[in-house]
Amino acid sequence: MTLIIRYLGVLSLIFLTAACIDPYNPDVGPYEDALAITGSVLEGRRITRIQLGSTFGFEEEKPRLLGNAKVIINDDEGLSYQLEEKEIGIYETDTSDFVGMVGRSYQLRVETPNGNIYESDWQLMKKSAQIDNLYFEQSLDVRGFDSLDGVQVLVDASDPENTTRFYRWEFEETWHVQVPMPSRADWNTDNHTYTLYENDEIPHICYASQKSNDITLRNTLGLSEDRLVRVPINFVSGESNRLVRRYSILVKQYSLTEESYNFWKIAKDLTQDVGTLFDPIPNQLVGNFRNINDPTEPVLGYFSADGYDEKRIFIDRLDLPPDFSILSNYDFCEEVFFELNQAEDLSLYILNQGGSLSGFATDNFGFVVGFFGAAPECTDCRLQGQLEKPDFWE
Repeated sequence: MTLIIRYLGVLSLIFLTAACIDPYNPDVGPYEDALAITGSVLEGRRITRIQLGSTFGFEEEKPRLLGNAKVIINDDEGLSYQLEEKEIGIYETDTSDFVGMVGRSYQLRVETPNGNIYESDWQLMKKSAQIDNLYFEQSLDVRGFDSLDGVQVLVDASDPENTTRFYRWEFEETWHVQVPMPSRADWNTDNHTYTLYENDEIPHICYASQKSNDITLRNTLGLSEDRLVRVPINFVSGESNRLVRRYSILVKQYSLTEESYNFWKIAKDLTQDVGTLFDPIPNQLVGNFRNINDPTEPVLGYFSADGYDEKRIFIDRLDLPPDFSILSNYDFCEEVFFELNQAEDLSLYILNQGGSLSGFATDNFGFVVGFFGAAPECTDCRLQGQLEKPDFWE
């Protein structure tokens, strides 16, 4: 997760809103290259994923991730579990070795290659609240003078023991991508030869996925029951291509402590409620890490031990009303025809205009006499997703 590591990028947006004055590069002091740590221990036999990086400056487009660190989870019974670095800056537990237990306390320890040691506060794992219901409703998203037809994904959650009180949600969405003009041949621009695809080789159905960037929080303070209903999780517009055939969303629910909730509330305000140059700029997104040898060093991020529940639903086109408006993202797709004796023109179309073969034509005897070309986005679903069907896809 890079929300915390994007912290300074958010500050840059605040200053850039003052477009009427000369550009200003503020001095962000010690936070320009601060270590940022994100991740949490989850209830049960689930992967704990920790990301290490540093905050990035105004001239940088992405964070610098930190590899070759030693990342360890300690528990209150004296056991330690070292995480494996899966890729640069990303560290994960082995589910066969580590299980998050309700009622146990956990601490994260990070030893960086330069010898610094960072430790989090101890975190007590709470019991997870349940996702009672995950569902969708047809809805209008009104934006100014425009309104978008779509579906709103909603969640109901509760804790009969009234002990959770603080909630956070993330989601991962996956949808079926089918291009209108799947390529049935390949053209070699060097020697002007072609290869026809077999039916099972035509890349026309793919699966695209995206993770949420928003921070969705709720609490039940002041309510007699620890119960939430109709919490909006994601609006899926009919103007996207996500509802054309089949759509799925996996909603992840985290049961937080009050301290963790407050941290995420500040993060939400920083990353989503950016206002004007005159809005107050906090000095630090306070987390629960410290350098054990230098307590004055600023460290961003928060380690928590969260109760966890998840649920998935599918939305098929047939689940929506017949008059539900879904706009095609392929209205721009048009085919161009090249006869077989226009091989040079076809090669130039592919090389200079970025075209792609969408099909071929044959005569009465089955011989190829020409080819159809179109934009690659119209012919190859792999530009928007992957061919491999996800394991969960029904």
